[in-house]
Amino acid sequence: MPTTNETTTNFTIDLTASLPKVPLGDDADTATEIATYVLEHTRQFSNDLRAILNERYHEAPVSAEHGFELDTAFNSMTLNWLFDWRKK
Repeated sequence: MPTTNETTTNFTIDLTASLPKVPLGDDADTATEIATYVLEHTRQFSNDLRAILNERYHEAPVSAEHGFELDTAFNSMTLNWLFDWRKK
């Protein structure tokens, strides 16, 4: 049985190429460094989480599915955080 992760289409979006405008008064390099750090570590966490969920799916499918839901929520929250920057 394929896991949730295996049934989705994998694609990569380079969000660092289109970061929101730097808030007035912030140093552009520092603001970009913060956003890039968050995005890179979020992506790494997501990859690590999905790897363990896929590895353990057959032994605990309900828990793995719950983990996939966390992954989706965490990634969505990160994107909302990034795009909320425009409002600052």
